[in-house]
Amino acid sequence: MYAEAPFRFPAPSRCPFLALSPSGPNPGRREEGRTPNKTTQGSGNPNSGYEDRSKDELYNLAKERNVEGRSKMNKDALIQALRK
Repeated sequence: MYAEAPFRFPAPSRCPFLALSPSGPNPGRREEGRTPNKTTQGSGNPNSGYEDRSKDELYNLAKERNVEGRSKMNKDALIQALRK
């Protein structure tokens, strides 16, 4: 039969997955402030209802109001907690 060639990993310059640094694909962007630390910076349009906001916006609003247990809440639970 034929002899199999040993498996070789591709060089980092040819494999995009190996070329990534541990801090992400472009760590300089966060240092420059071009990539925000939060998923969404604000808490949404203050004139819109809670149902019209995203879960991330509701989470940020709950964080501003110090709602306990917010990290384990879904969107409906966040809305209920914010209305109290």
